[in-house]
Amino acid sequence: MTSIKDYAKLIRLDHSFGVLSLYGLGVALAFKLLNAVNFNALLGALSLFFAYASVYVFNDIMDVEEDKKHYSKFKRNRPLPSGRISVKTAKKVFLANAVLGYITASLVNLTFLAATLIITQINYIYSAFKIKRHFLASMCILGLVQGLKIMLGWISIQESLFKMPITLVLSICFAYLFIMGIYKKERYKHVRHYKAFQTTTGLLAIFAFFTSFTCQDLRNSLAFFTITCTIIGIFTFLQVRKKDIDQKFVPSLIIMPALINFLSLSIIFL
Repeated sequence: MTSIKDYAKLIRLDHSFGVLSLYGLGVALAFKLLNAVNFNALLGALSLFFAYASVYVFNDIMDVEEDKKHYSKFKRNRPLPSGRISVKTAKKVFLANAVLGYITASLVNLTFLAATLIITQINYIYSAFKIKRHFLASMCILGLVQGLKIMLGWISIQESLFKMPITLVLSICFAYLFIMGIYKKERYKHVRHYKAFQTTTGLLAIFAFFTSFTCQDLRNSLAFFTITCTIIGIFTFLQVRKKDIDQKFVPSLIIMPALINFLSLSIIFL
């Protein structure tokens, strides 16, 4: 018998924290730079939740046969490949979430609806055409959708991207790609341009982040975030340098979203 827990796994409920963290950063930036926030921000968050649930279900439908034979027990035990939820039922869950996501997005504003359609279609194409098998294309798309999540937060408050600190958004995208490169090292380390990609994204993330200091309204927030993260990072390094750390923990559902939320709070209150 299918449990609620299986449906929660199917829509990757645990991933929502990361998705909504990036969205929240966009809302925090709009609050700080536009001095505006409204009910649309909550509607937008609900819309993105449903839309991304459909993305995750669609991905599992596309990968169900591969996941059945996957070397990882974790993937084989997902609701679809394990048979706890049928593909037919998963398609209904996908459709329901997609429709709810688009309907809710239309209540925010038309620009938000258009952006939601774009981000979901990019993800559908990514899964349908197995783009994850191609290193550079895969990484470029992953970076793009992270930026779109932040932009959705901003657009929920103001339809125009005017005054949005694009360099800060780019720094988050590049940092995400750098961390994902570490996360997927075993898959991509033999790819010809892997090391060059890691070096480039790392340097671009740092450059774009410090370029964001040119925005006077964000200067104090970014300085506080940088100093605090540096202190915590040094302390953490000294504590764990001699221990074996699970590589998958670094970009997990805890670290990156937690940093994004900390950045959002710094922007709101400083």
